[in-house]
Amino acid sequence: MHKTPLVSIVIPCYNAEKFVGETISSVLRQTFQSFEIIIIDDGCTDDSVAVISMIQDPRIIFLRKENTGVSDCRNIGMSLSQGEFILFLDADDILSSDFIEKRVDYLRIHKNLGFCFSSVLKIDDAGKEIPGNKVDGAGADLLMELLTYNLNFVSCPSNYLFRKDVLETYSVRFNTQLSSSADRFFLIELSRFSMGGKIDSNGHLLYRVHQKSMSNFLTQTLIDDNYRFQNKVLKLEYIPKNLKKIFRYKTNFILAGSYYKLKKHAPFAAFLLKAFADNPIGIMQKLFKG
Repeated sequence: MHKTPLVSIVIPCYNAEKFVGETISSVLRQTFQSFEIIIIDDGCTDDSVAVISMIQDPRIIFLRKENTGVSDCRNIGMSLSQGEFILFLDADDILSSDFIEKRVDYLRIHKNLGFCFSSVLKIDDAGKEIPGNKVDGAGADLLMELLTYNLNFVSCPSNYLFRKDVLETYSVRFNTQLSSSADRFFLIELSRFSMGGKIDSNGHLLYRVHQKSMSNFLTQTLIDDNYRFQNKVLKLEYIPKNLKKIFRYKTNFILAGSYYKLKKHAPFAAFLLKAFADNPIGIMQKLFKG
């Protein structure tokens, strides 16, 4: 008789009192029930802990610690996990009822793949679908999709089910020096060792986009994180040179635009000049179009 695999679900939580209860409930409603939930309180200062404590289930492991960031939480959760498969679920996202079942079935069939994903449905603060909300998960061609900033793809970690042995064998971890860009860097590093596959039907992730989303609120901290992400990617020797050039140009242009929005003119000009150096025609077209 085939042994039912255990899925480890790691949920980092930082001040998510409004959403974390619904997120956990979406896990408990899964059609696939062989799982453990590892919730890590990353130094919450709101009522998240009270919300979590109200949910009683023997499969829940709850760890409290000082704030060290989402990447560290995910790595700690991975080290504690006992599952054959692992899911890194953000504390504001929602799983469709067959999310885990569809992914486990897919990886059982496609034994050569290290992870799988599906399309993503975007929802707002109230859980309502956003118009034009369906986008693809990145994974068919990770380097091209992520390094060219293709807006048709998202890399939210909640969308992926990974084989834990692949992550362990190749020591793939979330970079603790990165925060909002950590999921992209994680997938880029994983692309060296493993391929993923897309589930074409059902099993969707409901990905919440709201004003407090780390990647949706422009701050100097977010800009600094993307600059660190750029530097780390450019040091990776396995990235093709032509793709690095495109990535460097697009990142510098994005950083320039970010500083422009913050009305910081000196760094805006500096990054715009860097982008111009890699693609003068592209910059001129964008400026005249604007």
